[in-house]
Amino acid sequence: FIQQLEDGFPTFRHYGIDLGDGTVVHFRGKMHYVHANAWIQRTGYEEFARNGEISIARDVEMRFPQEMIGRRALSQVGGNFGGYHFLSNNCEHFANWCTCGKRISRQVMMR
Repeated sequence: FIQQLEDGFPTFRHYGIDLGDGTVVHFRGKMHYVHANAWIQRTGYEEFARNGEISIARDVEMRFPQEMIGRRALSQVGGNFGGYHFLSNNCEHFANWCTCGKRISRQVMMR
């Protein structure tokens, strides 16, 4: 579970699942800030980061083993995970669903 600290808006973070092979599964659209067309995608670290810094998210509930987390993430690649919505279904909701089965976003709950 990794996070991108700078995505143009320093107060918001972009989350994804690090598969350990140089790729990340994450929920994002084609355009930098527009997510109406978002889908789950597998990209390299550079594409995930988009010139930002990457760090490990430390406050994550890991309910499943690493291998299962990776399988859960990969099972959604190419889909839209129910459609992107900043408040109720964003990249952090996806990453938490992969790790613990809950669609939650702490950055949304803290606002």
